[in-house]
Amino acid sequence: MGNLLRNALHYTDTGFIRLTLEPTGFRVEDTGIGIPEEKRLAVFQPFVRATERRGEGLGLGLSLVQRICDDQGWQVELTARDPNGCCFRVTLATSG
Repeated sequence: MGNLLRNALHYTDTGFIRLTLEPTGFRVEDTGIGIPEEKRLAVFQPFVRATERRGEGLGLGLSLVQRICDDQGWQVELTARDPNGCCFRVTLATSG
């Protein structure tokens, strides 16, 4: 969760960052610069960054999120927000 919030803060100059707790997990949404559609799957791989124009990160944060989710049996999903920004939803357990 910390990594997703830190990324949202880093890539959002105006608008909002929202953490929403859900019965089966949480989601982090922002109105930042977003991630181009063609990079949305790749950003979960090590050393891949959505944009090279910002920051000094190595592109490991989202791959670490993916790895933790895989190890715990959780799911992480990335969708775009309209008109800009991202929504990361982490499902910790299935309902039922």
